Amino acid sequence: MLNHLHLRYGWPKLLLWPLWPILWGLSMIYSLIVQIKNRRWDYFPPKRSHPAYVISVGNLSAGGTGKTPMGLALVKWLEEKGLRVEVVLRGYGASQGFSDEAELYRKAVGEDGVHQEADRVLALERMVSKEADIVLLDDAFQHRRVHRDLDLVLWDLSAPQGESEALPLGLLREPMKGLERADAVVLTRSERVSEEERERVCDTFKERGWGEEQFLASSQPLGLMEWPSGAPLEYDGEPCFLVSGIGRPEAFLITAKKMGLRIMGHHWFADHHPFSQDDILNVWLEAEKAGAERIVLTSKDVVKWKGTRSVGVLEIEMKVEEGFWPWLQEKMEVARDE
Repeated sequence: MLNHLHLRYGWPKLLLWPLWPILWGLSMIYSLIVQIKNRRWDYFPPKRSHPAYVISVGNLSAGGTGKTPMGLALVKWLEEKGLRVEVVLRGYGASQGFSDEAELYRKAVGEDGVHQEADRVLALERMVSKEADIVLLDDAFQHRRVHRDLDLVLWDLSAPQGESEALPLGLLREPMKGLERADAVVLTRSERVSEEERERVCDTFKERGWGEEQFLASSQPLGLMEWPSGAPLEYDGEPCFLVSGIGRPEAFLITAKKMGLRIMGHHWFADHHPFSQDDILNVWLEAEKAGAERIVLTSKDVVKWKGTRSVGVLEIEMKVEEGFWPWLQEKMEVARDE
């Protein structure tokens, strides 16, 4: 966390230094506990809870790495194969009803295909239908009580390297060694680093056995949509104000700049923030004070937006390198033949 405050928000090391030894020690204790727990599951893996092929999409970092766009890309590809996909997710940040991720998945697979339950084993045993061919586990890499056939782990290439420490010193839920049990590591936001950096990271991951395979992925903007109508929005250079409650809002800012939006300012809320009427009123006042004529949100945020005025939604799509899909097809075929 200290590295996060220093690298991402510019807090001076001198101010943070007194806490460093304490959090370093806590990080070592935390890492040891996690490794003991993982060793237990290595020796006594969980039993299958459902006959469907189970794919886990997770990460090591507590910050956003693009899990939901990756999950939606998987859903699209699997459904094009004629497979019935159902999604199990914890529903983090859902105060009432479905979480923001769950709402996006409901649009993709239908209401009956999304199961919001913290106990994934229970969800697989009692909630997922018998007709499901594929079960997608959202954010379940550390949830080892549930069986999975394939572990996909996302790693944000654009994140500062100094964040690669276990909590509470860094942002990792477990040490980097945990990547050794991943079937594939998908290196997201690859468009934001140089080709040399992409090659260097891929080589490092391969040398250390962090994932059996490594694939590059990029976030591609699809354009702006008008909310609540859902119609495509032609951007004509009007001044915009960005609002988000996601794990890495700077990624949203970079994408908006890449699209050529005229950005007058922004307001970042905490991840999974439930927008209240006061929040909406205040950000509109803030936007108008900055000279903006339109608020622009992410797809993940707009499902929680309860305003009445029209806003723009910046839609993105996860693009994974071509070799990933034949690899996934082969993995699924091998499992089917066993």
